[in-house]
Amino acid sequence: LGTNNVDHLEPIDHITVGLHVMLRRALSKAEHILLLARHIKNDEERYQRSKELNKELKVLADSFHADFIDVEDVITELAFDGIHLTQKGHEQLGKQL
Repeated sequence: LGTNNVDHLEPIDHITVGLHVMLRRALSKAEHILLLARHIKNDEERYQRSKELNKELKVLADSFHADFIDVEDVITELAFDGIHLTQKGHEQLGKQL
């Protein structure tokens, strides 16, 4: 959630508000929610912004009693371009889920 927003340099607080609305809607239809936090590693600014957003995602997950996984903690080969998972990255993530 929010990866494209971070990549387009939208303000973190705006992204967080939008994600809050999305989660509220999702919980009205779903019994269980899992939030996956991604890190953008194609440049330092986006990486730092994605880390900041992921802290906010953890807070949102806690407030909505949703599960939370920081993908960087479970995948060693994250992405071929700093954003999109490699085949191995998808396999590692699938095993964790």
